[in-house]
Amino acid sequence: MRKIAIFFMIFVFSFVSGSAQESKIIEERYDSLTTKAIYTVITDSSGQEIRHGIFIEWSEDGIRHLEGNYKQGKLDGVVTEYRPDLTRKSEITYENGEAVKEVEYDSLGLYPQGVEDTLQQILQMQRVVIPTGREVEKMGYPRTSTIFINHGPATVWYYEGGELMEKGNFMRAKPHGLMTRWSPFGRKEFEGTFVKGDRDGIWVYWDEEYNIDKIEIYRNGSLVGGHKF
Repeated sequence: MRKIAIFFMIFVFSFVSGSAQESKIIEERYDSLTTKAIYTVITDSSGQEIRHGIFIEWSEDGIRHLEGNYKQGKLDGVVTEYRPDLTRKSEITYENGEAVKEVEYDSLGLYPQGVEDTLQQILQMQRVVIPTGREVEKMGYPRTSTIFINHGPATVWYYEGGELMEKGNFMRAKPHGLMTRWSPFGRKEFEGTFVKGDRDGIWVYWDEEYNIDKIEIYRNGSLVGGHKF
């Protein structure tokens, strides 16, 4: 497995780590065309490299399946797992390496409206299983085939030859969740996450040589960090 290390100052991701330590991004690949993972590391007081900051992992067929954040070598914040169709499978919230909440999504990546954390939910592991069928209907989500237009997975074919251009998820007719775009030749161009129509989270762009070209990080639709390689 080949590793590519790109060095830069951590202030680029200061909102993630809250640290001024020098950091580097590690890229691991399955082969020359397919990224396996990217993550940030810092050197601790003992001289050992530890994970600190964002990480993303992809399956061997190029599908993002896990993303989250480390703080001083421990998982911290929300870790999101995706299904092969790009819908969210689960989200686990970590505090100092300990899981404090888990949310499991239905096959469309949907969740109930109005779900709020309580102190009890924060203090102990919580598991929210999102139902389908009639229970989903009670939440106000449609059960007809139009659910694939306004809610859930959507595949868009734009190229004349029928090649896949974009694949993503929608909620209430707005992009919500992971969105991926390919070139007419099947090369992945970029992917990132939306929350209710706004870019939010980690966006990764690849160049024509299948190398990572840049990373952008958004919060509530605003660009707050990133790096051009």
